[in-house]
Amino acid sequence: MWDQFCEKLDTAASHAGWTMIARQFNQSKPEPNQPIQKCLSRLLQFRRRLAGTEQAISDEAFSSHLISRLPATFNSLVDIILHQPEGYTVETLMAKIVEAEATAKNRSTEYTSLDMGITSSPALPNSGMSAQGRADSGRGNRSQRGRGKTKRD
Repeated sequence: MWDQFCEKLDTAASHAGWTMIARQFNQSKPEPNQPIQKCLSRLLQFRRRLAGTEQAISDEAFSSHLISRLPATFNSLVDIILHQPEGYTVETLMAKIVEAEATAKNRSTEYTSLDMGITSSPALPNSGMSAQGRADSGRGNRSQRGRGKTKRD
């Protein structure tokens, strides 16, 4: 009797529990500022829990859900995936997504360091040019401008 009671309360072993897990799977999407791997792990966990039940998630359903929930930063990858005649296995698809995230992160880091290098150094160090782009002889200040040459006695 207790075994039957425990089985009914076990959400993964009941029809209502399966439906709840399937609903969580369908609502799941990547969180902003979180690694995509975290979302992939969560989706795989839902898939494993539903394996062998009426609510089991097929490869096609998993892949479709995954690419339809990716953030806009993955749009070019999704375009490539959708134009593959054979498609990808779930494992290959997940690997491509993780790789795309890492590539985007590396590019972002490169651009940030490039921007820092450009903005942190003087534009024309010791080149004889003033900040306004005029030639500077390096002598005196510009307040004497327009006086012409004076004869010294």
